[in-house]
Amino acid sequence: TDTIDGKTVRTVQYDMCDFMQSCLKLYSDLIEEIKPGSSKAIQPAELPTDTVSGGGNAPAPKYGDRWEHFPEQKAWKRVHDKPRNALFTPTGTKGGPRCDSLLPTRITRMIFHGWCADGGDASATPDGQLEDTWTNASTCHRNAAAKWTGETWFFEKGCQDPQPVQTSDDPLDFSSRQDPKGILAGVASRILMKIFYGARFARWDLLKVVTKLATMVTKWTTACDAALLRLMRYIKATVDWVLVGYVGDSVSDLSLQLYADADFAGDRPSYKSTSGTLLCLHGPLTYMPLAGRTKKQGCVSHSTPEAEIVSLDSGMRSLALPALDIWEKVLGRKVELVAL
Repeated sequence: TDTIDGKTVRTVQYDMCDFMQSCLKLYSDLIEEIKPGSSKAIQPAELPTDTVSGGGNAPAPKYGDRWEHFPEQKAWKRVHDKPRNALFTPTGTKGGPRCDSLLPTRITRMIFHGWCADGGDASATPDGQLEDTWTNASTCHRNAAAKWTGETWFFEKGCQDPQPVQTSDDPLDFSSRQDPKGILAGVASRILMKIFYGARFARWDLLKVVTKLATMVTKWTTACDAALLRLMRYIKATVDWVLVGYVGDSVSDLSLQLYADADFAGDRPSYKSTSGTLLCLHGPLTYMPLAGRTKKQGCVSHSTPEAEIVSLDSGMRSLALPALDIWEKVLGRKVELVAL
């Protein structure tokens, strides 16, 4: 019980602290399992086949993937030797790695082998190799190369960037990124669905980011790795947050309130808006959250008012009207519904 304006109310707290701690532990354990150099690390012979993400090619077979360890730099490097028909399109940034907790960087170097059939080029090495990034290499270099070598670096926590790496202002905007496959691609769904289970109960502030990342599990990249790390840091910083509700009114004073809102064209690259709705039991001394929901809208809105109308319609159909029928049965009277 608690007091509000000198009146006694009954308070309910939905405490998910222990559950969120278990989510953090799961993330930490999975990082340890896949971290290169650890006792549980995947050995080079066991590395999964990379999925080709560009050019319409079929998934390429495993071809010469190996790990190299650099103790002085506290780093690991995964080297990929692929035939030319297995090329995918990395971003090809020349800058140093931007990483934390042993997360992968973008591909930092690519070597094209056997491309100089017409006399070579001044930038080529004597053995017919061209060291360049995929985005900077010319079309003839890409098409004529017999194979290519790519390097993905992994650094321990505390690594400093030699050069800054440009990223989007929105950590969930993957529309302009062509990053390589993330190291958490195989386990991301385990982490996200565990967080989602707790988020649906009492951590509604996590619903938006979890559902967004859940749409990327089949096309997981290093940008998604970074976004998931940011989410885990947020959970760690807010692990003691609880959902609070209180009731201090008689049955005759209770009503339902629906709060609906939307962003405008917040999803990339579809430019669709995202609906957010909250349903609660309300009274002079009552505020009891009943349900929360976030969902990407199925249409592209032309303005903020249009996006909010769509959100209100979705909240009325999926939350408010079903709850209205239930509470009228429970309270045995007509219940007022207010939409805000």
